[in-house]
Amino acid sequence: MLNFIRKLAAKQLISERNKPQSVKDLDFVFVDSDGNRYYSWQDLTQIPLVRNVKLLTFLEFDAAKIAPKSLRNIAENIAKFNLDIPNQSEQKKRVEAHSKIAHLCSELLFREEYVTPEETFYNIAALIIVREDESPDTFNQRTFDQKMGVFRAEAAKGNSFFLKSPVMIKLWPWLTGTEESLSMLSKAWIFDQRKEMERIKIISDHEQQKQSATNSK
Repeated sequence: MLNFIRKLAAKQLISERNKPQSVKDLDFVFVDSDGNRYYSWQDLTQIPLVRNVKLLTFLEFDAAKIAPKSLRNIAENIAKFNLDIPNQSEQKKRVEAHSKIAHLCSELLFREEYVTPEETFYNIAALIIVREDESPDTFNQRTFDQKMGVFRAEAAKGNSFFLKSPVMIKLWPWLTGTEESLSMLSKAWIFDQRKEMERIKIISDHEQQKQSATNSK
């Protein structure tokens, strides 16, 4: 999918992408619970450059099946264990640290069984769906964050209308825009999150550290 997006971007003329756009040029997709109207594009090639650049970044996370927060968490743990190695006088502890680093690296490499991360999913949705009071040609972080919150809140109510954006469906053809598809996706996110937390906890030895601290009291 990422290569497909890049090919589309390469074919799209820069002059076309730079043409000023307003919500009037987009297609209406839904109204949220507060009455705000939202719009989106019919085709990926219509997305302005400022949003397309960010879209490609989010699609990198989508392809890797990892959310930015998860990536930071794993990277921080790798850095921590790496810094601890020179301080370990025992060979066994140095080997254990190297082993943990290797397992954490595996978390980045072997994630095919995961679905699109929840954070990445809503990042992309908030990027390619435009609220009536924002300009399609710009990116405003505050508005972006607000839309993320709205989409999550609507999803929690079972409202899946934001999945019906044509661009969303082209990115993820398996989306049907129904409550059933949203429910299945939400369950997959919960499962993946628990699985990731458990694996990282085991690798990082958090439980053992807690137990050791308890026993020393």
